[in-house]
Amino acid sequence: MHVPLERATDPRPDSPIRHIATPSAFAQASLYYVQETGCGRIREKCFLERDTLGSYLIVYTVSGTGTLTYRNQSHRLRPGEAAFIDGQHHHRFGSDANKEWELYWVYFNGAGVRTYYEQFAEQEKPLAALLPDSQLGQLFERLQREQLIPDLRAELVASSILVSMMTEVVLAAHQYSSSNPAYPPLIQGVMQVIDRDYRQRLTLDRLADRFEVNKFHLAKLFKRCTGTTPGEYMINRRITRAKELLLDTALPVGDIALEVGIENTSHFINLFKERSGLTPLAYRKKWQRI
Repeated sequence: MHVPLERATDPRPDSPIRHIATPSAFAQASLYYVQETGCGRIREKCFLERDTLGSYLIVYTVSGTGTLTYRNQSHRLRPGEAAFIDGQHHHRFGSDANKEWELYWVYFNGAGVRTYYEQFAEQEKPLAALLPDSQLGQLFERLQREQLIPDLRAELVASSILVSMMTEVVLAAHQYSSSNPAYPPLIQGVMQVIDRDYRQRLTLDRLADRFEVNKFHLAKLFKRCTGTTPGEYMINRRITRAKELLLDTALPVGDIALEVGIENTSHFINLFKERSGLTPLAYRKKWQRI
């Protein structure tokens, strides 16, 4: 893809504009940082092809259509859709012949990007339809403007924007809004049962029987909607309640373990430390009110 390197004042110019960044040592060590970002309207057939990059890529289609080839599969990029891929793998994205394609893209990295990417990549395709309340287009426009004066302030702001952008695409992949997580009735019901009966032995089989659904379908849907499994959701509920009891009561650790549905005290202590970084008694000592 041939793109001119001059600066742009219009966040969505007619000719594609590319900004190449050289992040500071501070940004590379501590922030999410831009490596390359671009935008524009493409009116002729062209493409960009890369692989083995220490980078991640988000491509957002504003209008028209494009094509993404990633991991030996081709995907149509439609308006209102975003792709999120690992640049380590071979990829190619480009426009169709004689059709206008308006897009934004950004190559970026940072210590926590992999975690966001793995949440997104749980779905079958490397792209997601954005939700009606998505602000991804505005975020790209802000990111473009921040590249005009590369300094510490711009790097800090860009890092914040990249977090918001990754949040937008992960929310879209899981199909729930940051302002109104509308879970399907099945998932709402399972969550309510776990919230109420977490002290009991609620296995996936029992939950599936209770709601008369296939356990594999339930596990997959629950993970897609909430980002976690029913089992992990229940453990989180138990540990959260245990923290409340540690701070608000003088109950011994063994009694608290039983209260939250864990009969083996040693298992409870190990589980608590794994989730909070502290043993129950150390947590009580550090966080208990004076």
